[in-house]
Amino acid sequence: MQLGSNHNSPNKSISDASESEQAKAALDRAAALTSELGPDVFVATGADPRHIAADLAELRDLRRRRAGGSIFKRAGSQHWQLKFPVGDGWRNESSGTADKRAAQRLLAFKVYQASAGTLPGTATFEQAIELLLNDARVRGLRSVRAG
Repeated sequence: MQLGSNHNSPNKSISDASESEQAKAALDRAAALTSELGPDVFVATGADPRHIAADLAELRDLRRRRAGGSIFKRAGSQHWQLKFPVGDGWRNESSGTADKRAAQRLLAFKVYQASAGTLPGTATFEQAIELLLNDARVRGLRSVRAG
């Protein structure tokens, strides 16, 4: 006599039923969360979050490559150096870290800051005024109109 589970065993159907109930409960929770947070939020379950995260990472990397920028090490230095575009020129900075991934994340952040004009010395006059007004509106200063 062979021990083990048979495909037609009642234990298997019970476990299948509990798994389907768990899956249904997870979908119900995701639907409730999506309706609670509004239309701008997408809740992914199962394997979807991994695919979405991978796609977003690929897009961030593509944006960084298009915008330019690189990391490199100078001779005799343990820290990674950042080189990224600012306006019409390039800026070189030390990342302050020997970790390559941390340096890549910092480079992506610096490239974003430079392109958004939030990095010191990179904003146009119009961007600086807009940033100032937005900050005043968020802080609720009365001297700034809401429109």
